[in-house]
This record gives sequence, structure tokens and C-alpha cells, in this order.
Amino acid sequence: MGERLRQVRYDENVAVVHQDGRRTIYDPDKIFDNLDGLFCQHNVIVLSQDGLELGNHYHDYKELFFTPTGEFDFKLIDIDDFAMKRFLLKRGDRLLIPEGIGHVVTGKSGNVLMGYGNVRFNPKRLIPCSRETLQSLASMDSKSF
Repeated sequence: MGERLRQVRYDENVAVVHQDGRRTIYDPDKIFDNLDGLFCQHNVIVLSQDGLELGNHYHDYKELFFTPTGEFDFKLIDIDDFAMKRFLLKRGDRLLIPEGIGHVVTGKSGNVLMGYGNVRFNPKRLIPCSRETLQSLASMDSKSF
């Protein structure tokens, strides 16, 4: 596995302060518990259709994702050595992606994904993945979580 992929951090069920049959309450500050550095909110994405593909890029900064509801399939690839890894981000989970990791994300309608970065958001810092990188990601087996 690529060196940068070893730096990916996946944590389950973070930030829950109360849960019962009626609701789940998250403490937004706990999303960042035990992470180094400060993070700026980049976006809140609500999917309007099933199977919508997001990402197809990488960054020169760290990116953190949290989902309060739904599930997201993250395909990750180290842009230098094409090592790949896949994660299923479920309700209450977070995923920290280091710089230089390409990512493609899919989910279902109504799912919510919150994105943060260790820098302020600037769309000029989104670097499209090469065709070769995207073809490698597309070839990932759907059961390789």
C-alpha cells in the first residue's frame, strides 16, 4: 500500500452526544477530536440523485469528511504509486484524507456529506485526476472495503 494511503484515518461513530429512537444529536466540535491542526468548513453536500459521482480530484492539503446521515463510498488512490483503498463512510463516521490522494465519492439521494480542509477552500486548488488514475479507480472491485 502507498505511504500516503497509510496516513488515511477512518473513525467510526464520532461526535455523537445523544441517540435514541427519535434522533441522533452530534456535537460539531467533536468531529475534530484527536486530529492535529485546525480545519475550515468547505461545504455541506446533499445528494439529489442516487449514484452521483463526486470528486475525481486530489489536493495539496488535508481534507476531512463527516456524514451525519446516509452512506458514502470513497475510492482513494495515491497519485504517485496508484495504490488504492476503499472506505464506506456511514452515518456518524469521518475520513481524513492526506494531500496527494485522489478520491471519487458516490452516495444516494438525500445523503449528507460535510467537507473540511486544513486550509480555506479555494476551487483553484482542486487538481483533476489523470485519465490513468480514474481508470484505476473505476476498476476497483465493488466488494473491496
